[in-house]
This record gives sequence, structure tokens and C-alpha cells, in this order.
Amino acid sequence: MRTALRYSASDCFDTFPFPAVEALAPTGDLEAIGTRLYETRARLMAERNQGLTTTYNQLKDPACDDPDILALRRLHEDLDRAVLAAYAWPDIPVPAYETPTTPAARAAQEAFEDEIIDRLFATTFGVGAGTSSSLPMFSTMTLHASCAPPSSKTSNSERATSSVSNPWQKPPSWRSRRRALVWRI
Repeated sequence: MRTALRYSASDCFDTFPFPAVEALAPTGDLEAIGTRLYETRARLMAERNQGLTTTYNQLKDPACDDPDILALRRLHEDLDRAVLAAYAWPDIPVPAYETPTTPAARAAQEAFEDEIIDRLFATTFGVGAGTSSSLPMFSTMTLHASCAPPSSKTSNSERATSSVSNPWQKPPSWRSRRRALVWRI
């Protein structure tokens, strides 16, 4: 039997920490803002006879001051806030929905992404107060072993099954490896 990690499209969401079922209800805030965003974007694209690429290039352009694009940008920010509320994370500030052009805007965007990914990680693996994990220990150990720096004295199969002294502790290189993984997805 192979011990290498593998990606399975059918299983990839099994361990994803979705928000509470109530937040995903068809009558909830997420559904309402999602529908409003979809309808506004579809109407704008039809009126201008343009596709998604052109629309989102305008949307992410901080120099674009078109009122319709600004309204669509606010809807995206409202959607971000609704998703954060669904996860009970309203304390995370939502940055502007545009390409950051200043060091402060880049820092805000990076802090936003880091905080969300860190909280999703904590939710998935039961790290922190009030969280619990339903994942088998093997998944956590495999994740940490795959993030650990390779050793010339151990094989891949040994690293994948090696024990970790504290399986809930992220390895020091997790943040940089996580960022690389996020951009590849």
C-alpha cells in the first residue's frame, strides 16, 4: 500500500470547516447577499455587453470610479462580512475589494487572508478555546509530517507516519508553506 499523500476530489470538502447549518439556510443572510450580488453583476454585464474578466478587472482596479462598479465592489465587501458573520468572526476587518496598491493596503489584505486561513486551520483541527475536532488523528499527523522539512535520514513513508510531539502545534514553517499552497489553489 502506498503511503504518499493524495488528492481526492470527492473527499476534499469532507474536512472543510463550513459555518453552522443555520447560516447556510436558503432564507439566511448569505443567500440574500449572494443573490443580490449575482443579480447585480449579471445585470451590469448584460447592460454593458461584457464578460466576467472585464467586469472583475474593473472591479479590482482601485482607480475605477464608475458608480456601478463601486456598488458591485460594496456588495462583495458585504458578502465578505456576511461570510465572516456566518463563522461568528465579525471582529475581522474586511479590506477594500480592490487590488492593493499601497503598503498599508497590501498589509491589510495580507492580514485579512492570514487571519481567515489561521482560523479555518484552528477550526478544522480543533485548536483554540471552544473548538473541537472530528478529524482522525492520522489526518493531523500526516498534515504536519508533510509540512515538516525533509530529513536526509528519513524516507517519505517514515515522515508521513512519524509522530509529532504536539499534533495541534503548527510547525514553524506552516505560514510560509500555507501561503504557497493558497496561491497554487
